[in-house]
Amino acid sequence: MIDASFFREMNPNYARPKVDGSSSAIGCIDFFGGSSTSTDSTEKVRYADLEANELELTDLLVCCPTVPGFSFTDKLWLEFAVADIELISWSSDPFDCLEIPSQYKEIIMALVSNQINRDKDKVFDDFVAGKGRGMNVLLHGSPGVGKTLTTEAVSEHLELPFYSVSLLVPIPDSTHVV
Repeated sequence: MIDASFFREMNPNYARPKVDGSSSAIGCIDFFGGSSTSTDSTEKVRYADLEANELELTDLLVCCPTVPGFSFTDKLWLEFAVADIELISWSSDPFDCLEIPSQYKEIIMALVSNQINRDKDKVFDDFVAGKGRGMNVLLHGSPGVGKTLTTEAVSEHLELPFYSVSLLVPIPDSTHVV
């Protein structure tokens, strides 16, 4: 997930090289809201209607080769090479191939779809804003029956990112068990 502003919030002391006003550089795009050395070149690079093949070599020289974001796999805020960034190619195949009864698939999709589409203005709010808007689902079964696969398949089917939260529960020593 590319998100420069939230990256800055999560890493306020993150050191990133910047071009200062005394430099002879044409300009520099600072993803964290800093100033650039040349307004004209920055506006040209920021222009949203430029296609990649329309960029001049001088335009590419002022672009940073990395962008800040969050890695769902590593669960870390990192910098990503722009050259390696691509659109997510979603697939509903995993959900279609799930070997669970169709009634369970329908229940899971109904729960998740309802959670995504519910009208937030009509939800009861307590003293804590947003309280009660979350959803927890407990899938149970032996290892390898498809609990994680089911959640990943639903994520793919709905084209939403999947963030896995792991929990390690310490097993008590048998000498301390009463």
